[in-house]
Amino acid sequence: MRSTSIDTAVRPVPWADLPAELCGLVVDRLDAFSALRFPAVCKPWAAAYRATPRRLRSGAPTLLMSCSRNRLVPTFALHDVSSSGGKTFHAEAEGLSNRWWVGGKDDWLVTTDARCDVELLNPATGDVVRLPSFATIPGATLLDSLTLRVAPSSAAHLFHRVALCRTPAHRDGGYLAIAIFSSCFLAFTAAGDERWTTLKKSPHAEAGYQDAIAHEGKIFAVDSDGNVYFWNMDGGGASDPPTVVRAPEIRQIGRRWASWPRFNLAPSISGQRLLLVCMYVERRLIIRANHVAGGEKKTPRFHTELLPSSHGARSILLHELDVGSGGAWRRVDDLGGDGDRALFVGCSYPFYATAVAPPHECSHLKANNVYAADLSGRAAVVFDLGQGCADRCGPLVLTSSLLLRRPIWFRPATRLEGSACR
Repeated sequence: MRSTSIDTAVRPVPWADLPAELCGLVVDRLDAFSALRFPAVCKPWAAAYRATPRRLRSGAPTLLMSCSRNRLVPTFALHDVSSSGGKTFHAEAEGLSNRWWVGGKDDWLVTTDARCDVELLNPATGDVVRLPSFATIPGATLLDSLTLRVAPSSAAHLFHRVALCRTPAHRDGGYLAIAIFSSCFLAFTAAGDERWTTLKKSPHAEAGYQDAIAHEGKIFAVDSDGNVYFWNMDGGGASDPPTVVRAPEIRQIGRRWASWPRFNLAPSISGQRLLLVCMYVERRLIIRANHVAGGEKKTPRFHTELLPSSHGARSILLHELDVGSGGAWRRVDDLGGDGDRALFVGCSYPFYATAVAPPHECSHLKANNVYAADLSGRAAVVFDLGQGCADRCGPLVLTSSLLLRRPIWFRPATRLEGSACR
């Protein structure tokens, strides 16, 4: 009599059929960038991700900070400033090993290394786009990893950062990047270019550029005195001297403070005008040395303290420029629009986020406020335009004033999920 074998093999369960509870447990054990890839697997996983209470929301404005002084260690912290309580997430990105960011926009970072090889990196997807070498700048000679000389001048230009005006995902044909150097030297490159193109320096430019953006077919830059320069790119104006718009009357206010102002540029909410953001924060640095057994001191950690405005001086000033009206400045006391936006400025490209009423996840965001990253030794500062003063935006701890990876605004995104904070 023949015995009948019994098939005891267990049929594998499709990954898409995993219970939502198990998916939530998986997400809880992933770092932030890995968790952002989780919803891209399938729709059930995307739904489970959205239902996870402690998660990094797609498009949320976060402060990206390094967790280590060692640039070989690619571990970071993402602090969501829009969520109730300010959630902080651990993140890892191999693409940032031995590299540091020098700019960014949305969910892309501009990174470089000791050889000054510049790349665009999406930490969540791992996508990398190589930018042309600075050696492709006409007449340029690289003196070291951060300095170049451009013939026929003998002046050395120190590389500061890159303003990423468009990302590789931009609908109008890919990325646009502006490299900012010392001594009022700018160069730009776009998708499809094989080299960097220099922007002709104004004969009136003396102070170095602090920020640059692309707006309405023009490239704008602001120097450390608040003067604005723009080149009309539609007509191939890179080789022409820029138009100069002298700074509004702000310098006298700046003398009341212990620090010089920082200037940032941003498009208005309507997109029709240019905003000049002038910020003052008084310098006060409290140094506390942590102790270990035996009384030996570790490397001091720098803790910062925010101070109220002194003598009635405003800590932030906003001016609006209508380029088509002959370059006249107008003081403004709010961001405009419906009064529900917050503006984010810093080393990354400026952006607006919408503040919504509770109990929405984004309800912690403050409307008509300017969030500034890496300002005067502080990781982040919040300016209330209604009061003209600064407030806390934690965490306000920097391990060193010489960190290569400075705090930067970052908006990580998934591909299957939308967000009210976009």
